[in-house]
Amino acid sequence: MPFSAIPDRIFYCISYAVFAVPLMLFYAFFIPPFQVPDESSHFARAYQLTQGEFFPTKQPDPDAPGEYIVGGTTDPGIYLAAGKLTYLQFNSAKKYSINKAVEVNRYTWRDGEMRDTRSVSVNAPTFYAIPALGVVLGQYLDKSIVQTLTLSRLINGFFAFVVSCIALLALRRGFGVMFVLLLMPMTVAQMASSSQDATCFAIAALCVALLSRLNTELPRRNRRLCLLWSTLLMITVIAARTPYAALSLFFLYFAYSFRDRPAIVVECCVAFAVTWIGTILWALYVALYVSVPFGLEGANWGEQARFVLQSPLEWLGILAESWRQRWDLYLISFIGLVGHLDTKFPNVYLSLAGLTLGLAFFMSYWPERRTFFRSMREQALVPGLIVLATIAGIFLVLYISWSPLKNPIIEGPQGRYFIPPALFLALGAAQTALIGKSQLAYRCLMLAFAAGTLILTPYVIMERYYW
Repeated sequence: MPFSAIPDRIFYCISYAVFAVPLMLFYAFFIPPFQVPDESSHFARAYQLTQGEFFPTKQPDPDAPGEYIVGGTTDPGIYLAAGKLTYLQFNSAKKYSINKAVEVNRYTWRDGEMRDTRSVSVNAPTFYAIPALGVVLGQYLDKSIVQTLTLSRLINGFFAFVVSCIALLALRRGFGVMFVLLLMPMTVAQMASSSQDATCFAIAALCVALLSRLNTELPRRNRRLCLLWSTLLMITVIAARTPYAALSLFFLYFAYSFRDRPAIVVECCVAFAVTWIGTILWALYVALYVSVPFGLEGANWGEQARFVLQSPLEWLGILAESWRQRWDLYLISFIGLVGHLDTKFPNVYLSLAGLTLGLAFFMSYWPERRTFFRSMREQALVPGLIVLATIAGIFLVLYISWSPLKNPIIEGPQGRYFIPPALFLALGAAQTALIGKSQLAYRCLMLAFAAGTLILTPYVIMERYYW
């Protein structure tokens, strides 16, 4: 079959498989244990599921009157092993030696004990079910804690890879955008970990793919199934991080897009309402039974929320100042700041990756070049605004819940939080496919990005942790 005759969904699915599998395997085996943000806590949360503790418990702290412990049964060996490797964090001069690997591999599974895991306890159990399978398998095979972590990484990564391939097969537009986002170093590194991000990224991509299939020619039964599944997936994504609730506005966006079809408008509005009902119920559960004060010293969510409500313009100024001071951190940790946010890809690669993502989006309008700006305004403006609103929501929540009171900078945002919203930019791409030389150039650009990522990744990781 000629190169140009391969349908986009087949081409990008196969291309993703060719490049993503070796990258995921490399990250799973060669990123040292617990060198992914909060990986010890995520792994402990997965362990809690294997103990039948799908939801965390909240109980008074016997050592601090008036305070609470939120968590569950956790094998202390997880944190003991992780503690042995903290010397690697933010210190590129330190390497992961064979002696240290042997030392941390000595920790084996034993009886668990109650431990505070509040940093992940507010997360729904949904995205921890897959790494929990790795814990079960590791314990069954009598593997050490670190060996079990590797199994969880592999199972989590393989599941995320399969779901991502399904998303690319189901997608109807914006292939280049999704391909680049799913293959960025930060995305693949998180997928090849025990973090909830692995499944969250893939599920968000599948939700986008299902929404992209909505059109007036789709049979009613198929359209309703599509909306049902996208609603359920949207709820699970929002349960991972509450600010993602703004992404539910895409249901209203489609309701407006199909405003001349009342049946579709009603169905989209119902999907929006169900998403918010599920989100509110989960938020109420977290607030009543799980949530405890959590943040940097000086954080006070009640006073902070009052400050934002009373001075919204001042908060917008704080948001702008945060971007002015830390835009490079946000963008780098969005594309390629892996490990424990201390393993940076070269600036040249980061620039080229950002350029490729931008071209992937704008070149999707090349067939519409005679009406480029009009089609951008009609198709891409609203999706872009929804994504920006979601990102602003991330900053707002972190300012209220994590940052010290009236802090001049918003503390806590990381670029990886922006990946699920960014995937929804594919819904703003043109629906017409590239053909001829434009298609050839576009696909070559995507393959060049993928090849560059595959070639550079081993050097970056090995140089950081082993050489």
